[in-house]
Amino acid sequence: MKGLQRIGCILMLVSSSATAMADDGAPAPDEITLKSGETIRGRVLTVERGSKVVLVDEAGNERTLTWADVADVERGKHTAKRKSRALPTPGPEGPGYDEPLPEEDEYEEATSDVDERAPVDHELTVQVRSNVPVDLVQRVGRERGVGSVTERTKPTTVCRAPCEATIDPREGSLIVTGDGIIPSPGFVLDRYDESATVYVDTGFKARRQAGLGIMIAGGVGTLVGGTWLTVALIADQPDEMKIAGAAVGGASLPALVTGIALFAGTRTTVEILPGKSRPPERHDKDEETAMFELDRRPSPIEPRYWLGEF
Repeated sequence: MKGLQRIGCILMLVSSSATAMADDGAPAPDEITLKSGETIRGRVLTVERGSKVVLVDEAGNERTLTWADVADVERGKHTAKRKSRALPTPGPEGPGYDEPLPEEDEYEEATSDVDERAPVDHELTVQVRSNVPVDLVQRVGRERGVGSVTERTKPTTVCRAPCEATIDPREGSLIVTGDGIIPSPGFVLDRYDESATVYVDTGFKARRQAGLGIMIAGGVGTLVGGTWLTVALIADQPDEMKIAGAAVGGASLPALVTGIALFAGTRTTVEILPGKSRPPERHDKDEETAMFELDRRPSPIEPRYWLGEF
């Protein structure tokens, strides 16, 4: 038992000596500042906030300081900083460009002919098929801006459907318009080689007219009802006036929404297919007559029998 105690004492002495001799010739890593202004360098062992600080000073003595006397504890303040890694040595220079970069004026001239698409370099035959007469209009010409392409407002009527015409697709975009229809969105034909067919659907005219009428009536009713209700509230009119204004406005608002939906739902749409469309084959040779002839042959008379005939 006494042998174990002696071994323990020897180990404690060795550890304390090693601690005292650690970093011989180097400054103590930690620093403690007391409230009196004194600073103590050493190696902090434990820090118990509100109680005490235990450290080994530069002389190798273990000291215990009360927390009330300590102002600041800085660990690792005097630890030698690690040397930063050396940057890698840059390699040899590359071969560079074979040709020098163009000057600013040369660059603008080289990129001035670049377009967003790859347009064809020849004219195009376009056919227009529609359920009602419509006009194919081309906005001729383009203006270049900074980073964008804008179209001039110079519409030119190509033909009136159903029709076939030859155009230059590089001149500008096209739209389909006409009397009593909503113009179609703009489209281009510069991706087609020789010919293209534009199928136009203008929607139902009756639905469009009904939507426009309902929209106007609903708008007027909503405006009148809203004005009526506002005046009644400001002038402190009887409740009957307020109720009447709210009723007119509330009843007209659904009509306005319905009219807008009907009118917007009949917009003009286009479908573009490559190539020419074939006209329907006629069943007679005379173009002035109808496509189908009436069957004027007499129908066979079948015998009829009923009960009591004989």
